[in-house]
Amino acid sequence: MCVFRGVVFLLLAAQSFTAMSQEILPYRNYSTLGFPPLPPGFTDVAKRLMSKCSRMGYPLPGMTELNQTSYAGEEGDDIPPNPFSLFPSILSSVPPPPSPGLTPLLFQLNDTLAPPLEEPDWYTTLTDRLMNSSDLLDMLRVMRNSTDDSRCFLRAFVAPLSWDFLAVKRDRPRPIRFRTAPLGGGAIRPECHAPVLTLPPRPKPWQLKKMMELLSRSFSSLSQDQRQQILRWVIQRVGQNGFNCTKEHCPPRKGWLKPHVMETMGRFLFLLHPSEWNCPKKRALLFLLVSQHCFHDDRDYLGKLGSLACFYDRASSLSTSLSKTLLRQLKECHNSGGIKLRKKLVMKVLSEEGVSGPSLQWVLGMGAPAVSALSLSQLGLLSGPALRNALPSLRGGRWKPAQARTLARKLLKGKRSVSVEDLLSMGSLARGVQSAMLRRVGLQAMLEREDFTAMSQELSTLQRAALLQGLLGSVTVSELVNRVSGPILTSLSLSALKRAGMRSFDQVEGQKWTRAQSAFLVRSILGKKLRPWDIRKLGSAVQGVTCDMIDSTDQTEVFPLVQALVEKKFWLYRRQVRCAAVKLFESLERNRTGYFYNITDQELSAIPTILLLYLPKELVASLPDSVCTRFLEKMSQADLSLLPLRSASRTALVTRALGCLKKNVSSLTPDDITSLGGLVLELQPLHFAALSPAALNASLLVLANSTQMQPRLRKGILKYLTDLYGEPSDWSLDTMTTFGPLLLRVNKSAFRSLTYKPWLKEALTDLLDAQPPATSTPEPEEFSTRPNVSALQWILFSLATTPVPRASTNQQRIEDNPPIAPTLEQVLEMGEGNLLWSPAQLYAMSDETFRDGVSKLGEVSGYTPQQLQALRNKTLQVWGEPGSLTEEQVLQLGCVTPGFSPAELQELNITSLDTLELLSSCDWEHSQSQAVLQGFMRRSELTVGDLGTVEVVGFGQFICGVLPQEVEQLSNDTCREALGTLGSVFCAQEVTERMKDKAVLILGDPANWTEDQVSILGNIIPGLTSSELQSLNSTVFSFISLTAIPRILANRMAALSVTQLEALGPDNAAMVTTTQLSALGIPQQNAVYMALGLQSRATIPSVTSSLPPISGTTRLGIVGNVVFWQNLLLLLIGLYIQ
Repeated sequence: MCVFRGVVFLLLAAQSFTAMSQEILPYRNYSTLGFPPLPPGFTDVAKRLMSKCSRMGYPLPGMTELNQTSYAGEEGDDIPPNPFSLFPSILSSVPPPPSPGLTPLLFQLNDTLAPPLEEPDWYTTLTDRLMNSSDLLDMLRVMRNSTDDSRCFLRAFVAPLSWDFLAVKRDRPRPIRFRTAPLGGGAIRPECHAPVLTLPPRPKPWQLKKMMELLSRSFSSLSQDQRQQILRWVIQRVGQNGFNCTKEHCPPRKGWLKPHVMETMGRFLFLLHPSEWNCPKKRALLFLLVSQHCFHDDRDYLGKLGSLACFYDRASSLSTSLSKTLLRQLKECHNSGGIKLRKKLVMKVLSEEGVSGPSLQWVLGMGAPAVSALSLSQLGLLSGPALRNALPSLRGGRWKPAQARTLARKLLKGKRSVSVEDLLSMGSLARGVQSAMLRRVGLQAMLEREDFTAMSQELSTLQRAALLQGLLGSVTVSELVNRVSGPILTSLSLSALKRAGMRSFDQVEGQKWTRAQSAFLVRSILGKKLRPWDIRKLGSAVQGVTCDMIDSTDQTEVFPLVQALVEKKFWLYRRQVRCAAVKLFESLERNRTGYFYNITDQELSAIPTILLLYLPKELVASLPDSVCTRFLEKMSQADLSLLPLRSASRTALVTRALGCLKKNVSSLTPDDITSLGGLVLELQPLHFAALSPAALNASLLVLANSTQMQPRLRKGILKYLTDLYGEPSDWSLDTMTTFGPLLLRVNKSAFRSLTYKPWLKEALTDLLDAQPPATSTPEPEEFSTRPNVSALQWILFSLATTPVPRASTNQQRIEDNPPIAPTLEQVLEMGEGNLLWSPAQLYAMSDETFRDGVSKLGEVSGYTPQQLQALRNKTLQVWGEPGSLTEEQVLQLGCVTPGFSPAELQELNITSLDTLELLSSCDWEHSQSQAVLQGFMRRSELTVGDLGTVEVVGFGQFICGVLPQEVEQLSNDTCREALGTLGSVFCAQEVTERMKDKAVLILGDPANWTEDQVSILGNIIPGLTSSELQSLNSTVFSFISLTAIPRILANRMAALSVTQLEALGPDNAAMVTTTQLSALGIPQQNAVYMALGLQSRATIPSVTSSLPPISGTTRLGIVGNVVFWQNLLLLLIGLYIQ
């Protein structure tokens, strides 16, 4: 069987080149090409294949007519002789055919099977012509032109030579035409050919495509080792052809799996690691290939797509039956397109069958992913018994808080408490259980359950606080810490941790702690002494390590200490990394004076890359040439986002890297660009202008995968993009997929000029999904990695709301002309894009669309006052006055609720802390917060003095609604336990100052506040007076929260010392506003710059920083030219004056 497959595969290779010899090469004399050298083992392989022909019953060709010459060339002949002279000797060693009666099968050119002919009498003429062939292509053409197809022995002879020619030959002329040869489905096995295939090191793109076509057809019979060899080979070759690599091994690059690459790879795509398919765009492209090449009718494959169904794009044309078929395939879809498709199909089924019991029951049977597509009003129609029966398929779903709340109420309807068994059985739906019920759970038994931790991860901050209160009513804090893991521990206050008396690393390791908790635990367990083996046990608590601890490390322990810190780099802040780097460099210099002037390759390799970024610029410049290879290797992998965009270190690093390359900028190759890695971002505009086209393209590819962009480069990079690839509106899918991220960073407004294309919406959706998620804490501009996506959101909004143009007008501009009223499908699809509806459009939506879609609108915050007013008016039109709304309706309104006036907000029927918690994340004015809080307190008959920890946590942002004079009524115990919540909200300055007074009463004099206390106080810190800020220990300044820094009044910040400002650290220094900075003196301003990592204001690098020369002129030559022209100019001026 093996040999038969070998025959098939190698004959296909021969056949392929027989076709190529006629179809792809211009007619000319090929005598200059000659024959390739015989591959190793040629005789053995040919003999085995010819023996197979004999065993299959083919008669041996006559030998008498063959010219019995030997395979030998003349002395000094560069062209190998015709290998066909070996044919007689190999044929003579082949065993005779079996006895008559066996009917062999011949694999023909058209992939059909036919019996062989009788004793061939055409060998004489044919073999003479083959013997007289001038080169291999001529020989293949002779075979192809033969009218008789029973040529098994001849094909068997030439097959291994053909394969080797395809794999090795480098000087073949480029084809003027390339038609796919009629290849069959042959195969090769390791026993039939070399276990390691001979594959060309640098095939041309057309050659690579042809070889992969042949290999894909042979895929099923290749060995696993051979398949992996081919996979590695094709990935490297794609790198060479697509990224202009000149080295044997191209470094890995993001975004290499393009549509044309996928087509080239064929069946070898399925050998890629699943991580290669993490990008939804790649899976979408795979779906496109499968749908184009494997199936011809939706009914053929809708039930067979598996995860590829997540990218189906023709749902609108499906019948209800096919919609249900497709919906069954979408359970594991987590990409935005798949989620939207699932919602669209659910809405389609319900609209066609009606929102009735049977249709809802069918959706319920599809499990959590389908049920999550229902609106809150539709979820409310599901029955409790049906939900309980479907609970096993719902408990693992991903639910919005309001959805979980609706379903939990249905499941627990009529119950005043919930048992441990019921609570744990709900899984992720436990997010919807009211906090009041969690206080009454028999909690001690819950601690023994393994699924307690998983369930606690689904709970909100309020629910955890309620659960924690119940737990601490039955066990001590010490018991709790020893028996519980997971998010519950992060809810413990600092005072609770103090009561726990934690002194062992075993209690810390493996848990996820907040920064404040980390600082407390490090101080409590380690004191001020830090040792390497301690770091490895801290886990996430390494956040609490201070620079003082790092600075006090013994000289002998510095290197192992920083290595241990780097192992936990995920948890480190920039200030900690910089302190570790400074300590290491000082230690190395102390060990050997001038350490970095004569550093060895091994020594540089030992320094973690994350620390090398902080090497002073003068030491970077002093690195010897002997370590250049290692230095470039480290820089290619460095994460430059650790450094501020204006850092002089960036310029020093790229200058040294270019110096290592020992080339002018105009001579840089794509490989050189790759070795620079993120340092490409630090080249100046005039240097980009000097790059060769290949190097420039490689630079753009590097920048496309970068998370940052230097503002000075944006205009130039946009020009290079358009010069190389045309206007963005003319880009192909491949180009948009590759360079869309770069376009977003250099000119977001370019997206507004895009023209319609069928693939554009999906491509831009993937681009938006690929951006870093927005965080609750602001990202300083100096370290920003998230581009402005407003233009991208706008065009996606326009694509979703503008009718698809006719085929004849596909290039029409995408205009801002959505329909007058949003439809339910559009509202459900938009997400944050709903912020782009005009007030008139929001008010114009139908009553039914509002009822079914308002919960989706309520999930989005950031509406303008005019939009909120329109939604408020729509609410009054559909549901009536605010006082008549049920709490469930208020829950559905969500972040639409701030559209009500303070007087209307006081009338809302909110009686649950859980509802307040959900609403607290919306955008509220101070007067509105006061109104909501006062209305709740009145209905609940509570006073400020009655509030406990759980109530304060549940209020969230609404706690800022207390009157300034009421803050002192909060009990000290409540404030002590709820400091984390009080420090996370944004209150008016007067309320903040009253809360600070409360903090001083609880914690004592600010001069004695520790890192953990300053961290937990968060946004209360801006309430400190000038003298109180002055009294803070400088070590705590890097632990002030990012959100607190810009809220400190400028005149109070001006009271800080230079030492205090330098201790802010890079992240906090980057949050200092221009108003605050202008209030500081020059020494103070320089201290802020030093903290940021810019050394001082005077040393901020300009755009004319020194870099290697652009072309062949040396720096000295450039200076000489400048002096010459200066003198000439002075002379001319002098003459003019005279």
